[in-house]
Amino acid sequence: MSKKSKLFALAISTLMAVAFSSTVSAKGYGMAGCGLGSIVIGPEGGIMQIFAATTNGTSYSQTFGITTGTSNCVEDSAAYMKQQQEIFAQVNYKGLEQEMAAGKGEKLDAFANLLGCPADKLATVGQKNHSDFFAAGKSNPARLISSVRANTELTSACTNL
Repeated sequence: MSKKSKLFALAISTLMAVAFSSTVSAKGYGMAGCGLGSIVIGPEGGIMQIFAATTNGTSYSQTFGITTGTSNCVEDSAAYMKQQQEIFAQVNYKGLEQEMAAGKGEKLDAFANLLGCPADKLATVGQKNHSDFFAAGKSNPARLISSVRANTELTSACTNL
């Protein structure tokens, strides 16, 4: 089989796969995936996904988008938010421990924002449950996050738990 025939067969099989697929991702792009093509073409099915894939491939926007989190190449927002909370707790753990004991502080306010909590609610609950959130000898950022997420007062008041 010649190189030209192989390319033609590949193009036809790709066209058929795209044309007969009616599945479109809920993330705002179709089978071609994220990238510039997903922005220009969108999730429209059929042959349009070939143009989206071509746009992604020729502009290298899909690789760039995956690396930078742009061009529709973003994680699920709930999972992303939980990851950000965990990173924040890891980096600011000692400060959060001190500020929760005091019931106020910039790190505590920022953490409340990430959790989708009113800052005063997290401050009150953090002060009241400080020994649970920061158990002597057993505490670490992962335990803090799981304790905060398990707290019933916070689960009813916070939108990003």
